[in-house]
Amino acid sequence: MNESAKLELIMQSLERASERLGDITHLVFKKYYEKFPDARRDFNELSNGNVDALEGEMVERVIYTIMTWFESPGEIEIQVSGSAAHHKDTLNINEVSYIGLIVCVIDAIKSTIPHDKILEFDALASLEFDICNIVNSQFIN
Repeated sequence: MNESAKLELIMQSLERASERLGDITHLVFKKYYEKFPDARRDFNELSNGNVDALEGEMVERVIYTIMTWFESPGEIEIQVSGSAAHHKDTLNINEVSYIGLIVCVIDAIKSTIPHDKILEFDALASLEFDICNIVNSQFIN
Protein backbone atom coordinates (compact mmCIF):
# COMPACT_ATOMS: atom_id res chain seq x y z
CA MET A 1 0.00 0.00 0.00
CA ASN A 2 1.40 3.41 -0.92
CA GLU A 3 1.84 6.33 1.48
CA SER A 4 -1.10 8.28 0.06
CA ALA A 5 -3.46 5.35 0.62
CA LYS A 6 -2.16 4.89 4.18
CA LEU A 7 -2.67 8.58 4.91
CA GLU A 8 -6.24 8.42 3.61
CA LEU A 9 -7.00 5.43 5.84
CA ILE A 10 -5.45 7.10 8.87
CA MET A 11 -7.43 10.29 8.25
CA GLN A 12 -10.61 8.19 8.11
CA SER A 13 -9.66 6.65 11.45
CA LEU A 14 -8.95 10.04 13.00
CA GLU A 15 -12.22 11.50 11.74
CA ARG A 16 -14.19 8.54 13.07
CA ALA A 17 -12.46 8.73 16.44
CA SER A 18 -13.16 12.46 16.63
CA GLU A 19 -16.83 11.97 15.81
CA ARG A 20 -17.32 9.10 18.25
CA LEU A 21 -15.03 10.11 21.10
CA GLY A 22 -14.51 13.85 20.80
CA ASP A 23 -11.46 14.95 22.78
CA ILE A 24 -9.61 11.73 23.60
CA THR A 25 -7.26 13.25 26.19
CA HIS A 26 -9.10 11.98 29.27
CA LEU A 27 -9.60 8.52 27.76
CA VAL A 28 -5.91 8.31 26.80
CA PHE A 29 -4.64 9.41 30.21
CA LYS A 30 -7.01 7.16 32.11
CA LYS A 31 -5.43 4.17 30.36
CA TYR A 32 -1.96 5.67 30.44
CA TYR A 33 -1.98 6.21 34.20
CA GLU A 34 -3.37 2.71 34.72
CA LYS A 35 -0.39 1.30 32.82
CA PHE A 36 2.16 3.80 34.16
CA PRO A 37 1.05 5.00 37.59
CA ASP A 38 4.40 6.70 38.26
CA ALA A 39 3.86 8.88 35.22
CA ARG A 40 1.16 10.82 37.08
CA ARG A 41 3.88 12.15 39.39
CA ASP A 42 6.00 13.16 36.41
CA PHE A 43 3.12 15.04 34.81
CA ASN A 44 2.33 16.79 38.09
CA GLU A 45 5.96 17.87 38.48
CA LEU A 46 6.40 19.01 34.88
CA SER A 47 3.06 20.75 34.37
CA ASN A 48 3.67 23.92 36.41
CA GLY A 49 0.30 23.40 38.05
CA ASN A 50 -1.70 22.75 34.89
CA VAL A 51 -1.74 19.00 34.32
CA ASP A 52 -4.75 19.15 32.00
CA ALA A 53 -2.95 21.52 29.64
CA LEU A 54 0.19 19.38 29.53
CA GLU A 55 -1.82 16.19 28.95
CA GLY A 56 -3.75 17.90 26.14
CA GLU A 57 -0.55 19.17 24.57
CA MET A 58 1.00 15.71 24.61
CA VAL A 59 -2.04 14.12 22.95
CA GLU A 60 -2.09 16.92 20.35
CA ARG A 61 1.58 16.28 19.54
CA VAL A 62 0.96 12.58 18.98
CA ILE A 63 -2.05 13.31 16.77
CA TYR A 64 -0.03 15.86 14.80
CA THR A 65 2.66 13.22 14.34
CA ILE A 66 0.06 10.74 13.10
CA MET A 67 -1.49 13.25 10.69
CA THR A 68 1.80 14.51 9.29
CA TRP A 69 3.94 11.37 9.13
CA PHE A 70 3.13 10.34 5.56
CA GLU A 71 3.30 13.86 4.14
CA SER A 72 6.51 14.94 5.92
CA PRO A 73 8.29 11.94 7.42
CA GLY A 74 11.61 13.77 7.63
CA GLU A 75 10.10 16.64 9.61
CA ILE A 76 8.36 14.25 11.97
CA GLU A 77 11.46 12.11 12.39
CA ILE A 78 13.44 15.19 13.44
CA GLN A 79 10.69 16.32 15.85
CA VAL A 80 10.22 12.88 17.40
CA SER A 81 13.98 12.35 17.70
CA GLY A 82 14.44 15.71 19.40
CA SER A 83 11.49 15.19 21.70
CA ALA A 84 12.58 11.69 22.70
CA ALA A 85 16.13 12.88 23.39
CA HIS A 86 14.82 15.79 25.47
CA HIS A 87 12.54 13.54 27.49
CA LYS A 88 15.36 11.06 28.07
CA ASP A 89 18.22 13.44 28.81
CA THR A 90 16.52 16.43 30.43
CA LEU A 91 13.27 15.17 31.92
CA ASN A 92 14.46 11.66 32.84
CA ILE A 93 11.45 10.03 31.22
CA ASN A 94 12.07 6.40 30.30
CA GLU A 95 11.50 4.85 26.91
CA VAL A 96 8.65 2.59 27.99
CA SER A 97 6.69 5.48 29.45
CA TYR A 98 7.35 7.68 26.41
CA ILE A 99 6.28 5.02 23.93
CA GLY A 100 3.38 4.08 26.20
CA LEU A 101 1.72 7.43 25.59
CA ILE A 102 2.02 7.06 21.82
CA VAL A 103 0.49 3.58 22.06
CA CYS A 104 -2.38 4.80 24.26
CA VAL A 105 -3.27 7.52 21.74
CA ILE A 106 -3.18 5.07 18.84
CA ASP A 107 -5.17 2.51 20.84
CA ALA A 108 -7.90 5.10 21.47
CA ILE A 109 -8.12 5.74 17.73
CA LYS A 110 -8.07 2.01 16.94
CA SER A 111 -10.92 1.43 19.40
CA THR A 112 -13.32 3.11 16.95
CA ILE A 113 -12.28 1.18 13.84
CA PRO A 114 -14.84 -1.44 12.79
CA HIS A 115 -13.41 -4.96 12.78
CA ASP A 116 -13.83 -5.31 9.03
CA LYS A 117 -11.57 -2.30 8.32
CA ILE A 118 -8.35 -4.31 8.42
CA LEU A 119 -6.45 -1.90 6.20
CA GLU A 120 -7.06 0.93 8.68
CA PHE A 121 -5.66 -1.22 11.49
CA ASP A 122 -2.68 -2.09 9.31
CA ALA A 123 -1.98 1.54 8.41
CA LEU A 124 -2.03 2.60 12.07
CA ALA A 125 0.06 -0.39 13.13
CA SER A 126 2.66 0.43 10.48
CA LEU A 127 2.76 4.05 11.60
CA GLU A 128 3.02 3.05 15.26
CA PHE A 129 5.93 0.73 14.44
CA ASP A 130 7.81 3.45 12.54
CA ILE A 131 7.35 6.09 15.23
CA CYS A 132 8.33 3.71 18.03
CA ASN A 133 11.48 2.74 16.11
CA ILE A 134 12.52 6.38 15.96
CA VAL A 135 11.94 6.72 19.71
CA ASN A 136 13.86 3.50 20.39
CA SER A 137 16.83 4.79 18.42
CA GLN A 138 17.04 7.85 20.70
CA PHE A 139 16.89 5.84 23.89
CA ILE A 140 19.47 3.29 22.74
CA ASN A 141 22.12 5.96 22.19
